[in-house]
Amino acid sequence: MSVVVAEWRPVEACLLQQALRLTNEAFAARLGSAARTIAKWHANPAMRLTLDMQQALDTMLERATEEQRLRFTRLVAPPWEKQPEHREPWRRRLNADGDVASALDCLDGIRQEPPGTTRRDVEELLCDGGAERLQARVRARGSLDRAVVADIVRHFYSTSPAGFGTVVLTLPGIREATTLVARDAWLDPRLDLESGSQGFQLVHELPSVEVPKTPSLIQAATLRLAEILLARTRFVDAPVYRMVRRPGEGGVVGAQFALDTFARYGLTWNLLEAEVCDLALGLRDNLPLRELLLPSATAVLEPASRICVGGAQALCAFARPPEGDAPADYLLLVQERSPQVVNATGRLAAIPKCFHQPINDATRDLGLGRTMMRELEEELFGRDELDAGRGGNTIADPMHPSRLSPPMRWLVGSHRWGMEGTGFGFNLTTGNYEYAALIAVHDEDFWNRFGGVIETNWESSRLRTLSSRDGPGIAAVMREPGWSDEGLVAFALGLKRLAELDPERVVLPPFEIGVET
Repeated sequence: MSVVVAEWRPVEACLLQQALRLTNEAFAARLGSAARTIAKWHANPAMRLTLDMQQALDTMLERATEEQRLRFTRLVAPPWEKQPEHREPWRRRLNADGDVASALDCLDGIRQEPPGTTRRDVEELLCDGGAERLQARVRARGSLDRAVVADIVRHFYSTSPAGFGTVVLTLPGIREATTLVARDAWLDPRLDLESGSQGFQLVHELPSVEVPKTPSLIQAATLRLAEILLARTRFVDAPVYRMVRRPGEGGVVGAQFALDTFARYGLTWNLLEAEVCDLALGLRDNLPLRELLLPSATAVLEPASRICVGGAQALCAFARPPEGDAPADYLLLVQERSPQVVNATGRLAAIPKCFHQPINDATRDLGLGRTMMRELEEELFGRDELDAGRGGNTIADPMHPSRLSPPMRWLVGSHRWGMEGTGFGFNLTTGNYEYAALIAVHDEDFWNRFGGVIETNWESSRLRTLSSRDGPGIAAVMREPGWSDEGLVAFALGLKRLAELDPERVVLPPFEIGVET
């Protein structure tokens, strides 16, 4: 790309000055002649460039990242108002999506810019070939090996505070070090999720977390919104629980939460996963957002300093009677995450997988078991109205007994099933808090009655099933590179607990899971 300046008027010089400032002033400072040129331009925006100045700026642009070049091109290109046909499809999408529009407004507020600023930037990103580049990037992230990303993150956080360590899964001939950090007691909580609030506390009066306004964050958030529109990601700006005090020994007692919005999370700390994936893909050479938002392992373990949201996922196991030569077992469910989900896109995970968030009653919904039951209804039992994006928050009590699905009504009236928390940790990649769980139905009658109606919703692109007696098959799935770290840990911890509850029906492959300091 060459900067042609022979016929430029002062107003065009001002545009180029702004473009070069936005590409990255710190980067410009490393290129002496380009830095001196920009300094002169700051003093006199109407100046005309010499050939030497032009060559210095050309060099700077050649060494810039793809995003920086794209930003430069948008600022010096003809005004988009003269080319409305390029914007129209995206304008229609934005006009039809109130939640994304809310996120655009949220980012305008973070930027302290006039309303509509982010909307214009997003529209421009998606035009003139930008959509194809963004689409290729999103696809590439979904195909990354989990271990590659985990290695980068663990290298960034080289040490853990005393008493904490990395959750490691060991199979014959392979050691899977994850990005979850925990303490030993957090991997054996024996937490009953069926009753009460599990000792969680909701704090109503807390100051909001201030979001740092930096060029790297604004650029990443703008790109993220463009990707959401392009991939038709289901982005719902609903309330979420953010952790403000981590739990004590059992992964529960002492945990405190406050309310925040998904948009504020989605445009800030949720950007960290995409950034590290882009580094793994060779699309960047540093992690400025991580340095800013989550700079140390100590910071990961102090949730009050950030918008620390999270959730849970559970291994679902349904007892089945013998059939032909097949003995009695549990059917185990594993999902491949849909391209439309916000996190762990395209990854393997246990199901249900959910953010910890309320529907209407923030105090009553605080218990993790209530969240898990609601997600079980939504993700496997067909209750679409529980999806926050489809009006679930218009129902006074979505989990009232009169509204339960037939499978859930059966479970509520039975004593032959259980929900247990099997682990807790913080994810170094995202900064999220993660609860692992097991949902085990021990009565074969449930499968006989309702096995045919269990079906995933839009959050899964594919549902995979395993027999609890197929040890080699289970081991092969655990070795696959497509897992999310929290998904792999939830699957392994759920299997371990299921084998303790009913060893006759479970053939475990040889594996160990624990915390390594």
